[in-house]
Amino acid sequence: MAMLPWEDSTMVALFPEMLETPCMDVSRMCLFLMLAVSFTRIEAIEIADIFSDHMVLQRDMPIRVWGNGEPDSKVAVKLGAHRQVTEVNTQGTWSLNLPAMSASDEPRTLHVASGGDVVSVTDVLVGEVWHASGQSNMEWSLGASAKKLPAISKLLDAANYPGMRYRAIKTRERDKAASRIGDGGSWQVCTPESAQTFSAVAILFARRIHLELGVPVGVIETSWGGHPIEPFIPESAFVGHPVLEKERQLGRQKDMTGLRNMKGGVWARNASWLPGWIYNARIAPFAGYSLRGVIWYQAESNCGTGEDPRFYSEKMKALVRGWRSAWERPEMPVYYVQLPQYTSPGWTRMRDEQRRAMSEPNTGMAVIIDLALDDIHPANKLDVAERLALWPLGNVYGRDISVSGPLFESVSFRGSSATVHFDHVDRGLVTGSKTDLQPTLIHEGKEVSGFELAGNDGIWLTASAVIDGDVVRCTADRVKEPVAVRYGHAPSMPSALPWNLYNRDGLPASPFISGVPGYR
Repeated sequence: MAMLPWEDSTMVALFPEMLETPCMDVSRMCLFLMLAVSFTRIEAIEIADIFSDHMVLQRDMPIRVWGNGEPDSKVAVKLGAHRQVTEVNTQGTWSLNLPAMSASDEPRTLHVASGGDVVSVTDVLVGEVWHASGQSNMEWSLGASAKKLPAISKLLDAANYPGMRYRAIKTRERDKAASRIGDGGSWQVCTPESAQTFSAVAILFARRIHLELGVPVGVIETSWGGHPIEPFIPESAFVGHPVLEKERQLGRQKDMTGLRNMKGGVWARNASWLPGWIYNARIAPFAGYSLRGVIWYQAESNCGTGEDPRFYSEKMKALVRGWRSAWERPEMPVYYVQLPQYTSPGWTRMRDEQRRAMSEPNTGMAVIIDLALDDIHPANKLDVAERLALWPLGNVYGRDISVSGPLFESVSFRGSSATVHFDHVDRGLVTGSKTDLQPTLIHEGKEVSGFELAGNDGIWLTASAVIDGDVVRCTADRVKEPVAVRYGHAPSMPSALPWNLYNRDGLPASPFISGVPGYR
């Protein structure tokens, strides 16, 4: 015979209000009798494996909790003062939303109960949660940076942050979306020992947010070195542009040769390069886990030897739209890192493709063109993370700061001269220079190097460029009627004439090309 609900210690623990009165009303009695009956016949209850000890839940948003169980059985979930009951559907899955909670570093326990089974997740904090993804420069560990840079080594030695938590997901590619991560992994508390293997960019980004806001911060990291953007994009997002739709078609056919040879394609090497296959394995299993936003550092494998960087902006926008759709968050913030200088010519075009992707609303790009010259894996991830963190600090968390250096807005032509207008001028345009891990030096000169002009013939010539208030004015003696302007459009800057346009807050201007016939 089933226990009465107030005799079941599990239910009493989850719903102590049952003891408040010996006479419950009929509806409450029926509910708990149903629970009691279902609890006697269920054999197991499972919670999605993104939930584990030491996790961080997103503050100020409904907290989605989900898992598996016996069809038609009841599931009770408790976190702090919040308690919810739901029913397992006929497919054996369940899901519910707990009410939004304020940030708290008080460790709580999440209980999930059904029948005689209880799953308990301990040391749960509530704060800010970010998803970090990309390829090797996002994957690059804090320990690896610490070995090369004493300043980062000191940060690692001091990385005792009980309020910072990290969950890495490193599963293999899949052709269909997985419902579970299945790696046996769990959340980790940030210590000098555990942080050795954390993504340097991700954890230093989290550190800045944590210290600035004073709330717990969690990171879910899904990067995979040496991979292009295509496998991170949900297959359903390969729409709206001929290149995306062709990639989806060839991906379904596993036609790697076709992907390599198409305009704007990708040099697919194996199944883990196919559209959607990393998303299916690493991201789909936790889609819906409440989080604040995304940080992304990738593009190298879309512009290296044999790669075609054209239309990367469309792919980046597809990634943003696809992840927002999976989370049902159409305005979820997505911030990413523009590639720095490097000797590969494809990186030049890629940087402008990345810039163009900011046409997708509520995105932002950290410009690092003045850092780590010609190193495919620069150790200085601190400056990268700090610049990346400016975007959410200003746009999400309301800090009154400059979030970016000058970004190309428009150009107007009059005779032989061009006037270039910028967003994020903030306190004014200046010239400057930067040494890794040191503050930007602001110079008093007005002459800017790195600008070029082109006429209708598409021939680019070096321009004289001068800051004039909030604009840059350019001329080139041999370009009588310019139609396009560009800045920093080369693999790397000449040492004698470094690209030196900044705003007064010490943030560099992004390389750009305004356009020229036949560019794409």
